[in-house]
Amino acid sequence: MFELVLLLGFTIGLATFLFQVLTRFATQAVAGSVEFRMRAAEIIVNEEKIPPQWIRPHQVKQAELVAKGADPAALASLGRKAQTDCIQKINDLQHFFENDPIVDSHESRVVLLKALQKARETWENSSWEFFLREIESHKQ
Repeated sequence: MFELVLLLGFTIGLATFLFQVLTRFATQAVAGSVEFRMRAAEIIVNEEKIPPQWIRPHQVKQAELVAKGADPAALASLGRKAQTDCIQKINDLQHFFENDPIVDSHESRVVLLKALQKARETWENSSWEFFLREIESHKQ
């Protein structure tokens, strides 16, 4: 009987410990995701730039293309891909802030969403060359 109580106590203790660890991990993951989005919005709105973490994958691809001596059509394709990716990410960002309770007031939300919409429209109306210049400018 004593062994059964001891085993039950150990099982409950282990379950509690695992629950705390998983809760802490999930909290950190959510906080990191929110911080990542807030930083991206800050860069877009305040600096009027594309967040570096959005451009980084395209920098790698550009470096590979240049090393292979890629033709202008390949670079144009990369620019169009960067444009498509960045527009998709800003759409996702807008959706996040439309539904996110973190924004402190309705007025703040409206201002933020308008600024993101303006950036999105600018990106949609820009040529792929704009995105290649962004890739280049983030290298420095």
